[in-house]
Amino acid sequence: KEGPTYEIPEGTEILEVDSMSVTQLEYVIFPETLRTIAEGCFSYSYLLREIEWNGSVDSIGDHAFKGCISLESATIPDGVRELGDGVFNECNNLRELDIGSGLEALDATMFAECTSLETITVSPSNKNLTCVDGIVYTKDMKTLCLAPKALANTTAIVRDGVREVGGYSFNG
Repeated sequence: KEGPTYEIPEGTEILEVDSMSVTQLEYVIFPETLRTIAEGCFSYSYLLREIEWNGSVDSIGDHAFKGCISLESATIPDGVRELGDGVFNECNNLRELDIGSGLEALDATMFAECTSLETITVSPSNKNLTCVDGIVYTKDMKTLCLAPKALANTTAIVRDGVREVGGYSFNG
């Protein structure tokens, strides 16, 4: 694909494994019909800066955006219930993460080496996750799931009632 922008054609439902990896794309527009972003789909597309989500994706596979070092913000659409392993690993410049209403669980290893992550928001209508003081917890506040890397040199207060701190939650 030539040029920095690509609008995936309407009617496309699946982006297959590694189908868009190592591209020179900077901006991708998803159609309303897109449902699945498969494993490694955009991995190591170093120039990818922005994704326009139209409609709702249901599934984002393992390492789908791994190594997209130009990506500064990411949105997990409302329809996504589950993210694959390491979905945003090595996205060194990822600063903002917006989690939609459908995500059921979050594991810090999905964001390994996201050393610039500063801001995380969770949709108030998410029934499984919540964000308090920039830290993502399960809605029942019993498990701390993810703390942004921006907290590395500050003090983080783990809320009363937390029984578990998920693996790698404070990594980095």
